[in-house]
Amino acid sequence: MTKRNPEARATMHEVANMAEVSTATVSRVLNRPESVSPELVARVEAAIQALGYRASRSARTLRSARSVQRVGFLVSNIQNPFFTDVLKGVEQQLISRQIALVVGNSNNDAAYEQINIELMLEEQVSGIIAHFSSTQRKFCHCCRTRYLSYVSTICQMGFLWIAC
Repeated sequence: MTKRNPEARATMHEVANMAEVSTATVSRVLNRPESVSPELVARVEAAIQALGYRASRSARTLRSARSVQRVGFLVSNIQNPFFTDVLKGVEQQLISRQIALVVGNSNNDAAYEQINIELMLEEQVSGIIAHFSSTQRKFCHCCRTRYLSYVSTICQMGFLWIAC
């Protein structure tokens, strides 16, 4: 048996070896524990705990061809306390649903807004929550043509407008 580097990330193979089961059994314990005997679940969970194993969400995505759910949050000025409060609430809701958050800050610059939108689209976000300084109409059109869910706000003359 080879010694493992304690600083290296534990693998599913190491968990399987320690628990004396197959990697398929480890996978079933992680994804469908009700399909595995309680004795095997206990052995695999003990090995996971001992090794500090954490499943790789990106590896699971590659194998299953499902995307990790992500939502973009684009603001015009991240230093504005309003946005930090909104961001905190959005993050709490998304984390409770195991959805990743991609944050962008445009610094009230239309070019940065567009760059952030393109980067979020490359990240294959499921939707975007955005507050704009200028490009709301273009953004809404972009989302509609890509069948992407969105919520956008824009401040005009002291009023907050919301488009969904």
